[in-house]
Amino acid sequence: MWLVMFILLMVVNADEGGNDCKKENLLTGKMPSSADKDYIDSCASTVDSIIDNSEDVMSDEIIENMEKILERLTFDGSHNNFTSKYLIGHFSKVDPVHFDGLEIYANSDKVSSDHGAVVNSTVHLAVPKEILANVASKTTVVFCMYKTNKLFKKTVVNDQVVGVSVPQTKITSLANPMNITFFLKQPLNPNETAKCVFWDVSTRKWNSSGCETILADHQIRCQCNHMTYFAVLLNPSAVSEAHLKILSTISFIGCGISLACLTITLVTYAACWKISNDHSTQIHINLAAALVLLNLFFLPNENLASFKNKTLCRFLALMLHYSLLCSFTWMGIEAFHLYRLLCKVFNIYTSRYILKLCLAGWGLPAIAVSLIIAIKKDAYGLRIIPMKEANYTNITMCYITNEYNTLYYIANIGYLAVVFAFNTFMLGVTVVKLMSIRSTSSPTEKRRAWKDICTILGLSSLLGTTWGLAFFNFGPLSLPGLYFFCVLNSLQGVFIFLWFCTSRQKASKSSASSDTHSNKT
Repeated sequence: MWLVMFILLMVVNADEGGNDCKKENLLTGKMPSSADKDYIDSCASTVDSIIDNSEDVMSDEIIENMEKILERLTFDGSHNNFTSKYLIGHFSKVDPVHFDGLEIYANSDKVSSDHGAVVNSTVHLAVPKEILANVASKTTVVFCMYKTNKLFKKTVVNDQVVGVSVPQTKITSLANPMNITFFLKQPLNPNETAKCVFWDVSTRKWNSSGCETILADHQIRCQCNHMTYFAVLLNPSAVSEAHLKILSTISFIGCGISLACLTITLVTYAACWKISNDHSTQIHINLAAALVLLNLFFLPNENLASFKNKTLCRFLALMLHYSLLCSFTWMGIEAFHLYRLLCKVFNIYTSRYILKLCLAGWGLPAIAVSLIIAIKKDAYGLRIIPMKEANYTNITMCYITNEYNTLYYIANIGYLAVVFAFNTFMLGVTVVKLMSIRSTSSPTEKRRAWKDICTILGLSSLLGTTWGLAFFNFGPLSLPGLYFFCVLNSLQGVFIFLWFCTSRQKASKSSASSDTHSNKT
């Protein structure tokens, strides 16, 4: 009988791999229901061997199955550690009833929940107590750090990838986020940007959803609302610190000049509205008013955001977004009105035409902003933009917050894309019409090509087609595209002012000519 028991036990041990963790165990997930310290050390050594030999294996399975193996460790006492050439781990037994959070410190050689035990730590992990909110019995918090990026095949800060998990527990949507701080071994290069990401096991790709990047002096803090493997990706940046300062200066100076020109435009129109008060002029004035609001809420935004007053910041964020959408909408209305002027053979009368356009131009953005507030009442607030400018000081502004990046892209890029597509089409129709007219004109009129060029440039400003440069910010065109974008769009108010002055001058000449003709008659 004992011989049968012995054979059965040998079969089970052979099936589960005993204390010998092989590459096949990590690739297939075939592992014992529980693991002791020797088995963990064996698996870590196997991972080291795979990395050293640069074996072309499915690293995704290795990462995921290694995490499962670590979660099955059984040990005595409250803490346990393991370390190998490329891995280092820490296990903490915790009781949900008395658990008040956990802090872990680690470097390439040592890991501990005691800060004093780890000298020159490169990683600090702060785990909130909410992670055990749905755990009823004692469990283990597993910490594992890969000291190389070879398995993950991406350039990451300090070549470190940090993982934390709780056995048989999926933790998401934490009210108090996980805080993972990476202490920089060396400063980031001027042409690099840092971004906190996590390893998405469903897509097997790096993902930044639910993670916020906070850059500080010589450290990067990741705040994430879930648990998995975390790292800070380093990507080449198209904008160096020097270029960033220049672009910022151009934007602020350009917007300031535009605000002054647009204000003069509105004052001039209010004083002399009887001279030229046709539909086109009224639409130009509404666009100018929208751009005035945009510049008023954009220029002081960063400074006011530094006060960190939630009520003030939400108001600024809401109004900045509203004025931006109003500007895009009135650019679209400019294109719609141009279509009516060019493509309608008969003069179609529309009652209360300008009133209806105003309801669309100011009302549609109001509806969009109201829907955003109704769906996500905390969507507007402080937005943190990670920058390395000024000793790693983040740029903060009041706008759609970082937690709603999807909403940010839909409400801005999506809205702009629709307007840009329509306005670009109308600009193309205008160019075709001008060419058609010139082809049937006299030789003298044909030589006035510069007037057509000025007309097209003026219409480009009114229709806001220069905002479409945002869609071409990639590759070798990235940096030049940013400069063109900042210069042309920050000075849009100046171009509208010049267009308004030209239109007013033509209207004055036309009025004077009519008066002269009447007197002669």
